[in-house]
Amino acid sequence: DIYKATLINDSIWGNIENLGPTINTPYNDDAPFFHPDGRTLVFSSEGHNSMGGYDIFHSQLQKDGTWSTPINIGFPINSPDRDTYYVLSADGKTGYFSSGRPGGNGLQDIYTAIPGLEGYKPTIALLKGKITLDNVPAEAEIIITYKNNNTTHSKLGSNSSTGEYLTTLPVSKEYEIAYQLKNINFSLLKGDSIIFETIAIADVDTFVEVNINVPFYTKEFMKTIPVVIDTIPVVDVVIDYGNKQLEGLIFKVQIAAYNFPKNYKYARLKGLGNVEKNILDDKITRFTIGGEFKTLNEANIHRDKVVAKGQDDAFVTAIYKGKRVYLQQLIDEGILK
Repeated sequence: DIYKATLINDSIWGNIENLGPTINTPYNDDAPFFHPDGRTLVFSSEGHNSMGGYDIFHSQLQKDGTWSTPINIGFPINSPDRDTYYVLSADGKTGYFSSGRPGGNGLQDIYTAIPGLEGYKPTIALLKGKITLDNVPAEAEIIITYKNNNTTHSKLGSNSSTGEYLTTLPVSKEYEIAYQLKNINFSLLKGDSIIFETIAIADVDTFVEVNINVPFYTKEFMKTIPVVIDTIPVVDVVIDYGNKQLEGLIFKVQIAAYNFPKNYKYARLKGLGNVEKNILDDKITRFTIGGEFKTLNEANIHRDKVVAKGQDDAFVTAIYKGKRVYLQQLIDEGILK
């Protein structure tokens, strides 16, 4: 017979329960595979309406907790011989199984079948990516929790050789994912030792793929990265234009520009307003603080507060009708008078 069990914690299984007479028969029922979509069971049985020996069947878990009547997967996957251990790929497009049918290389051979299950569309998200340290593949622990109640969905790790990881997630959920490197002295890292990502999987009726690559960097490696110098500062026109206002013209205080924005920390600037991030066409992330100012003087006053908190390279930038500009350009064109 086929049973189910619940993983109570990281190492103990419990709540063992027989799946009942809808799935199990008086004959041999074996080789269950429960798809990560959380509803599709594939198994082998000598009962039900077998073509001979073990045949492969599939059943769907219903919303009321019962199982649908098993369906024989049919010819040519099933044969008069022993057909078992059917496994569906995450996207449902391919099936893998063992069969003792004639024409193989031995007793039980491994075969593939496309499509994996006729008419089947898994409602599931495939989460995958790569973990790196200083642009080299790295091993990390990954913990996925449900955002709404902070309970753990799963724990996994990235491959120590490739840095790659892969798992599946139910749809219609929001998750927080924590990435932490293994076998590393955290004091050597630039930025946080744990990187958090939040994803929301929509309530879809199809297969979804989400790719999240997570880079970590050491302090020594970051010293080799060229510093990004912004090229659009506000010119020194405070005396004549410091209190001028123009419709569509705003000023912001920029505090940083980074190729690797996760490595910029601004806790020391707490109390000076919200920090905004803006990615321009050059793929560099600009950080501004304190929101929008209508005059250059107001922006300069706030910049001085930011500098006093330790951000010595903070400066004011001008934005006219949504585009970063030289203030001198507006003056030369007669727009700012």
